[in-house]
Amino acid sequence: MEEIIVTDRIYLITHIRRNLLIVMYTSEKDWLFRAINAEGEVLQEQTGFETAMAAEKAGRNWLG
Repeated sequence: MEEIIVTDRIYLITHIRRNLLIVMYTSEKDWLFRAINAEGEVLQEQTGFETAMAAEKAGRNWLG
């Protein structure tokens, strides 16, 4: 059996009004945020942040 190494990790899940903000790290995209609406649709995803805090700030700004 081949060993699978998972490097993705979630830093933050929070709600802002009726949306979810998820900040996570992936080995392929560095730190990113995803904004998800109440229906479960991804409204926005931005990748390539150097830190979790930078991704969180950008996500909060994007959601207004």
